[in-house]
Amino acid sequence: RHLHNSFGFLCLSHCAANFGVCLTFVAWCAPTTVWQNVALSTSVEGKRVGQINVLFWNATVYSHLSISINRFICITFPLQAKKFFTRRVIGVFFCVPWVLALCHITPYFWVNDCYVYYDSTTWVWTYTDGPCILYIATFFDFYTSLTVFVLMTTFDLLTALKLRLMNNVSDLILCLVLKIMLKN
Repeated sequence: RHLHNSFGFLCLSHCAANFGVCLTFVAWCAPTTVWQNVALSTSVEGKRVGQINVLFWNATVYSHLSISINRFICITFPLQAKKFFTRRVIGVFFCVPWVLALCHITPYFWVNDCYVYYDSTTWVWTYTDGPCILYIATFFDFYTSLTVFVLMTTFDLLTALKLRLMNNVSDLILCLVLKIMLKN
């Protein structure tokens, strides 16, 4: 009832993606770490779990960007936000992060060459030494993550600036009202 708005649905997307990341850690990383089974990590199942983890991780990142954009629009244009966030627009904001996350895992379908796996000895997700990994790690992972981070930071800083400006205006109005009241 309380979160049946654009922000609530975007939080649902973010929460589902976070749940997926946590599930891969609980269902895969913890057992392989306890058993110290390196062969299991690089098996086909281990590669698929790495692919699923990349899917959920990128969905989390892109959902966070959607939430930042939503917050910016709602704070900057409060009267127009209700009209802007129709069911269709909310659906786009909800689905685009998942579609982009699916695009990120496409190269990992070539399991023998390109994959991410959980290394139970170092406790980290690791790229294999395949021919396409440099391209994937650089462009699909680093540059896109950097771009999303810059966009989120920009939207969040603009939102904070707008809130600060609104606060200054309300402080100015309050001072004027107090001066008028004190004169009377």
